[in-house]
Amino acid sequence: MPMEPQAQAMQEASMGRVDKISIETTLRVFYQVERAGQFRLSDGGGPFGFDVTVAVLVDDLIRLYGCDAVCETGCFVGDTTVYLAHRYPGLPVYTCDIDPVNVRVTARRLAGCANVTARTMDSPGLVAEVIRRFKRPLFFLDAHWGPGWPLRAELTAIGTGNAVVLI
Repeated sequence: MPMEPQAQAMQEASMGRVDKISIETTLRVFYQVERAGQFRLSDGGGPFGFDVTVAVLVDDLIRLYGCDAVCETGCFVGDTTVYLAHRYPGLPVYTCDIDPVNVRVTARRLAGCANVTARTMDSPGLVAEVIRRFKRPLFFLDAHWGPGWPLRAELTAIGTGNAVVLI
């Protein structure tokens, strides 16, 4: 049954406010993250390689699909992890790296964030754990340094699970 025009207009106006508030929050948090990755990255570091359009996309995906956790693979020094932890304080955020120094730096930056778990491990193992524990996690598959690319193993670990995947 179609919605009456007045009710539809109210719903659209309400959704517009939600979207505007969400985007404003995303921008505020995104631009407040210290870009620690700048010391070694050609793009200057920052959340999602300092690409705010990816942050807005992630926000849309989490909201539209009702994601109940976020898993980022390859934390490096935590720029994206800091953003995710502060932007989504009500969601568990998991991250990993095979370099223990990177994990220690990331964990130190997020010491006050109870919603973050940072581990020194191979990303397919973390992905497999998260897909088992949550109903609809969002995976940001970003482990792409070094000679081996774990993307195929990460996707295999996700399998046919009910997840949202961003590569």
